[in-house]
Amino acid sequence: MNVDRFRLICKLASLLLKAGAVFIAFTVMYSLFTYFFTDTNIWFNLNIPDFPFFNAVSGPLEDADMQLAALISVPFNFLLSFYIFWKGSELFQYLSGGHSPFAFKFAQSIKRLAIVMIVSDLLLPLFHSLLVTIIMDGRYYLIIGVGPSLMIGLILYAVSEVFTYGIELQRLSDETV
Repeated sequence: MNVDRFRLICKLASLLLKAGAVFIAFTVMYSLFTYFFTDTNIWFNLNIPDFPFFNAVSGPLEDADMQLAALISVPFNFLLSFYIFWKGSELFQYLSGGHSPFAFKFAQSIKRLAIVMIVSDLLLPLFHSLLVTIIMDGRYYLIIGVGPSLMIGLILYAVSEVFTYGIELQRLSDETV
């Protein structure tokens, strides 16, 4: 692949991710403003996790309980999505600047992003379940599962380890020469 084309693709990816992050921020702010300061009937819907493997609910679920829990947890989810998009944008911006992906700083950034994605995919459904349980008053709601962020996070973690391994091989090669 041509280096200039690679830099252009990285620059475009960076811009798309930044645009996505700004869109997420705008959407959340607009939705919260509409919810709290207008008479418009708006509510948040949150369906997490994407692939549930354990589900325990006592009693019927009421829409009002689910909507209140979503109102509380959706801003956290979107804030996390904003962070992931923004950090991804910064990584592509770094590459578009002509820097090598085989730098320890870059590998560590990918690893941190991967860990955030993995941990958030495991903990956000539990946080949402806890909120619904607290709101339901005397009943419980527990859903445990995973989403695509877990798999993407695992792949990014493996990629960061490949980069770290490549950095170590290069260092050993440089020392022997």
